[in-house]
Amino acid sequence: MAGTDLIRRLEGKQAYGITFPLIMTADGKKDGKNRKGAVWLDATRTPPYEYYQFWINTDDRDVRRFLALFTFLPMEEVEEYGKLKGADVRKAKEILAFEATKIVHGDEEALKAKDASRALFSKEAGDEDSIPTTYLAKDDFIEGIPVFKLFETASLCASGSEARRLIGQGGGI
Repeated sequence: MAGTDLIRRLEGKQAYGITFPLIMTADGKKDGKNRKGAVWLDATRTPPYEYYQFWINTDDRDVRRFLALFTFLPMEEVEEYGKLKGADVRKAKEILAFEATKIVHGDEEALKAKDASRALFSKEAGDEDSIPTTYLAKDDFIEGIPVFKLFETASLCASGSEARRLIGQGGGI
């Protein structure tokens, strides 16, 4: 329906709308699907582990605000986490990552992502079985494997053509 037709149909009637402010990061960049490193709610586009890592890597300056916007934590708790500084802000990032991942992917996937992250990046023990892993035969490396095929095999891309596009756009660097 053309805009003018819609306006004519609404004249004299009550209309409702809702708007939301753009989510901006502390460095002034707009968060969204066109931003490099954007995440998707669909687990086939952004697996739970990657979703968790997105939130763990939040700029320290954004943690309190993102806890308020993207979790269901009580505001008193959000304010307490927002007071953390320096190395202690890591705890707030873990809470943000876990809570946001839990909302989108559920408790089990959030726990797996948290365990994998700890196993890879922390001195604390984590469940190494949770780490996304792809095994390749030694012969594949000896013979050589094109990087686009490696991206596809490791599920970094859904297909070889998607991997080629990504690499062509500088995403494989």
